[in-house]
Amino acid sequence: MDDEVKANLIDKIFFKKYRCIEYIAEGSFSLIVKVEYNNQYYAMKLEDIRKKHNLLSNEASMMIFLKGPNIPYITIYGSSGGFNLLTMQLLGNNLQTMFEREGSFSLKTVCLLAFQMLSVIEHIHNKGVIHRDIKPENFVLGKEPESNPKYLYLIDFGLSKFFDKNSFNDIITNKKNLTGTPRYASINAQRGLEQSMRDDLESIGYVLIYFLKGKLPWMGINDRDQIQKNKKICVRKIETSSSDLCYGLPKEFVEYFDYCKNLEFEQKPDYSMLKELFMKILKTEKERFDYVYDWNEVEKNKIKKYNHLDFYCRSDELGENNINQTGDNRPIVVQGMDYSEMLDKIENDINNKNKKDKKEKENEEKKSKFCCIF
Repeated sequence: MDDEVKANLIDKIFFKKYRCIEYIAEGSFSLIVKVEYNNQYYAMKLEDIRKKHNLLSNEASMMIFLKGPNIPYITIYGSSGGFNLLTMQLLGNNLQTMFEREGSFSLKTVCLLAFQMLSVIEHIHNKGVIHRDIKPENFVLGKEPESNPKYLYLIDFGLSKFFDKNSFNDIITNKKNLTGTPRYASINAQRGLEQSMRDDLESIGYVLIYFLKGKLPWMGINDRDQIQKNKKICVRKIETSSSDLCYGLPKEFVEYFDYCKNLEFEQKPDYSMLKELFMKILKTEKERFDYVYDWNEVEKNKIKKYNHLDFYCRSDELGENNINQTGDNRPIVVQGMDYSEMLDKIENDINNKNKKDKKEKENEEKKSKFCCIF
């Protein structure tokens, strides 16, 4: 939408009650503004009613169906003032905004985010839905007073669809245009194949690597023709092995990608195992699952980052110049436990381990003294 249209939206009234007070952001298909009604604030997505594709209708339906942990609630969907409108819960900053502020994220922050990303994607997959547009902009932090800023929400369901196991034949017989964002789309999605649960997980992996290193090997690829650009990005993804992509990072990242890329089309992922990979990293790094992110002031003096790392490149496969280019209030319930219960369990496990280590050390000292006497 042009600047004049945006400017004319301020103070405009929709549905005879929602007053537009502030511009928030603009996506590929819609504009997002902040609206007020009865001293309460909401986010509203606007889509030109003249557009051929009405993604907001699909998004509204999906959000109502997916109602649950870490999915923003909606208050109204309809048409008003020449726009299709979707009014929903007002949340905080998206992860791309936070990333641009920080430059990159620490390993701890990425693990905290990964666990929540996997939990919310497991929720929608269990409902039979695949997202199909996983990217940093679509993960948003909560906003007080209505939601906790430590928790992560998934948004933008305009491209989401119900997963149909019977569409397996489509992945071979009917090539499709890319649905999603090229930078983070799975290899199969970029090859034009039907997407399933595995593709959302692969995309989450690319987001995590981007957060850690500040770049991906295919960033910087350019072509005037978007189709050709997508093909080049796809080729680079195929050429980049999991170990090359995760060079310098804990081995659990390689395990994550190898697992996701080897999933069958209709296979249900083992979300618990994937989440455990990131819990294992936290334990190895002696970090706590405490929701203290890089942008929380208390962490500022002890952040370890990986944005200095490049990607391992086999010059005979990729060419020496082919990589390292830079371009362009409701807790999740996990296996019957909410986050506070889970944190207590982790804390207890750590305390028990410390007690065990201390006891073993005392026993070693006693043995040492015994040997000295005799």
